[in-house]
Amino acid sequence: MSEALKTRLNMIFANYPRIPETEDLYDEVLANLTDHVADYITDGLTEDEAIEKALTELGDLTEVLDEIAVSEEHSLTDLSRDSVSNYNTDSYSSLPLVNEQVFSPADFDQISLIYQQDNVDILPSEDGQLHLLEFMNTWKSDYFSQIQSTKDQLHIQYGKRPKLFGKLLPFRSKIVFLIPTDYQKNLNLQLASGNLMINQVKLEILNIDCRSGNFKAENLKVRTLKTILNSGNGNFEQIESEKIMIEAKSGNLNLNKIDAYQADVMAISGNMRLNIADIYTLRANVKSGNLKVQSLQTNTAELAAKSGNVTVESELFAHLKVAAASGNAKVVVSDEAIFNFDLRSGHGNTRLNLPNINYTVKTQSHKAGYSNSESERLLYIETNSGNATVKAL
Repeated sequence: MSEALKTRLNMIFANYPRIPETEDLYDEVLANLTDHVADYITDGLTEDEAIEKALTELGDLTEVLDEIAVSEEHSLTDLSRDSVSNYNTDSYSSLPLVNEQVFSPADFDQISLIYQQDNVDILPSEDGQLHLLEFMNTWKSDYFSQIQSTKDQLHIQYGKRPKLFGKLLPFRSKIVFLIPTDYQKNLNLQLASGNLMINQVKLEILNIDCRSGNFKAENLKVRTLKTILNSGNGNFEQIESEKIMIEAKSGNLNLNKIDAYQADVMAISGNMRLNIADIYTLRANVKSGNLKVQSLQTNTAELAAKSGNVTVESELFAHLKVAAASGNAKVVVSDEAIFNFDLRSGHGNTRLNLPNINYTVKTQSHKAGYSNSESERLLYIETNSGNATVKAL
């Protein structure tokens, strides 16, 4: 590491307080400058020439440092308590409240929120109004959300974000959006990087797109819920909906207490767990990972894992299909359940552990019959290179 480079950088930071924000910035800038200086030396510049060129391309670092210093001054004087908010903002974030906007829900049928690297919470409003609360480690208004409204739509998007060498600098923020529980209209959420939590809201349509970050939803009543999670874990707790569509490209899915007419859930790379679900039509698919379903009540369900095991516990079903391309498939039912079954395995065994069954061995890896008595209810299990098992609770 160049001592000359550190000396130049120390001179810039010397007049600013040593706080976590400036220390994080120092480490980030030093790492970037070191890489650039090394590249320029490789290109044939001397060390002094390389340092000078890297610092020139860096731009005015003092502007960012001035902003951090101002933010620290505001924080120390606790000016956020002069906000017009009637809420106890301490319960939302340890950062100061730097901006608040209030809207009438009657003016908008659709709300869109777009944020880049912010943590976002969607929570119920206590006064019947829409509230945008922004908590940040900066008081510069350029960083506040950009707001546009039309006749029926409210569009809120992140403001300026600090960058050096094209990369985002250390920046902390928390966005809280409060929605009345009787709003019951449309909400679109897009997050590039950050965690999203939504709790206790009722909506007509909820569209969610999280590119990188964890997602948590609790106590939702939504007619249509569509969620895409690109990288991060998704947790859904106590969801009531007519139609649910969830796709997790990289991360685990955990769904608990789900009441829906139709649900289509996919995990491309990660495990999926579904617990206590009453879903009339269910399709759950895992490409690479395990699928576990407990306490399932359904009319029709198709549950599959391409590379992983499938375990299902169901007390009520009309047509249940379970498939595992590379792994075991096991279904657990009540010993009093009445249904027909068809078990097939390409390169594994078919196993039945029920007290009262009648079946025919079609081949060594194919059994068909019924439990207790013949029925129109059907359990179909198919595996390729694994065992197909049915057992009693």
